Amino acid sequence: MYETFDHTADLGLRIQAETLERLFEEAAEALSSVLVVNWEQVRPVLQKSVRLEASNWEDLLHDWLSELLVLFALQKLVGRRFEVRFDHQNLPVGGPPEAMGRMRGPTIQLPQEVLEATIWGDMLDPARYQPGPEVKAVTYHGLRLEKQPTGWLAEVILDL
Repeated sequence: MYETFDHTADLGLRIQAETLERLFEEAAEALSSVLVVNWEQVRPVLQKSVRLEASNWEDLLHDWLSELLVLFALQKLVGRRFEVRFDHQNLPVGGPPEAMGRMRGPTIQLPQEVLEATIWGDMLDPARYQPGPEVKAVTYHGLRLEKQPTGWLAEVILDL
């Protein structure tokens, strides 16, 4: 479930879902429904895969929505259906893996969240789909993602 809320000259998205994967999918749907007014009519005729990495869930949510915005702006891709999967990795710190063997002392491991997603959608055709307001950016201002007793909650502010 998602809803929009006004935020000064911007637009906020509030997303709730039982799982983190579904939250990211709902966030993508929420953004797409802002980008295209009659989003429910978008046909899922094209498919695109996306892979993103970040060191925390908030950055990954920001990067995911920003990637969708870039795909919309540059390739005119409007997503209609989204499937998100996560992988949690520990990556060594200190340089490329081949250099790690030359390092002295213990290797520090940092967690890295990996998102792999499939997007089904269509190209923006103004004769078929009505563009919404211009979204300039997904902001970090007020970005919130938290686990709650009933699932997950996120809030994201879009710069219009």
